[in-house]
Amino acid sequence: MANLFPDIVPGTTSGSVSASALNNLGRSDEGAIKVVSGSNVLNTESGYFKEGSLVLTKNTGKFWLYSSGSWVDSGSVISTISGIAGSAVMSTTGGSVVKHNVSGIVSGSYNQIQFDDFGHGISGSVIDYSTGWYPAGETWTYDSADDPSFVFTTGVDVSGKYSAGMKIKCTQSGSIVYGIITQVSGSVVTMYGGTDYNLTDAAITLPYYSLYKSPLGFPLNPVSWTVEVTDNQSRNQVSAANGTYYNLGSISISVPIGCWNLEYAASAANDNATNTTTCVTALSTGSATVSDVDLSFYTQDNSRQMSETLHRRNKYITLASKTTYYMIIATLSNASTWLGYQSDLGKLIIRATCAYL
Repeated sequence: MANLFPDIVPGTTSGSVSASALNNLGRSDEGAIKVVSGSNVLNTESGYFKEGSLVLTKNTGKFWLYSSGSWVDSGSVISTISGIAGSAVMSTTGGSVVKHNVSGIVSGSYNQIQFDDFGHGISGSVIDYSTGWYPAGETWTYDSADDPSFVFTTGVDVSGKYSAGMKIKCTQSGSIVYGIITQVSGSVVTMYGGTDYNLTDAAITLPYYSLYKSPLGFPLNPVSWTVEVTDNQSRNQVSAANGTYYNLGSISISVPIGCWNLEYAASAANDNATNTTTCVTALSTGSATVSDVDLSFYTQDNSRQMSETLHRRNKYITLASKTTYYMIIATLSNASTWLGYQSDLGKLIIRATCAYL
């Protein structure tokens, strides 16, 4: 092989770089990749380099492998092309770097890329992930509905791929459907469609999922991902017994599968024949008992026969199945002549907002 680096006189210290400098390049740190400014600072003198030395010449972007007393052209590295950050792919053969020409990439027009063992692109090209959406890669099939929750199947176990809180989107009958995954079991996925999106018994196309909080186009207004019940009527129990809970007006809320910020606000009032009035309200899974003290509110007034107080509580809950919570009220001191909500003056609100937003 001809001398590739004529600026160096073999076996001497003449030329652009001294022999000691070459020794520092080639003989220290066996196996390390050396970087030099250009090919003029190398030569084929075997005494300067160990067998297997790999040197990158920056002016040409090429790697040179020193093998059996000569330099072997081992390929180039990819540079940035049209604003797409390139990368070098090392193959399983010693010292070679494969260059892939990606100058023709059109953003978003490809599905996937596959490489062989040597780093050669053999199928497709890059995926455009700039929107935050990833192609699902499975066939989604409608299964069932318990509005606002919906179930679809994927045909394969996706419990290691999808989890509660991930955003999804797909197309049905020409319209985009957004949702939030609330449960995954094998190939069965449950999603919450909020107030605006329903999955129907129709073909599902273009399925995507996202790991991000706000992938492009996903609506983040909490109102769209809230279950709410309100009441604006005055409701009361005459001659309310001490310690008895009442579900006035049968007010309740059905909370779907998932993680929620559950809260309520109610204008609670109590009137009895003494100067001590007590009142307790709660959101409970039972219509006559308090199931969770964290969702109950207690007031006591020792100076008046009639009291009215704004009761409010909230708590984050996680449900594995759709659950009904009842709005209940009781007096815990003396029997009341009037116990209830003055919702005509201040609206009673029960709200469950999806905590995955």
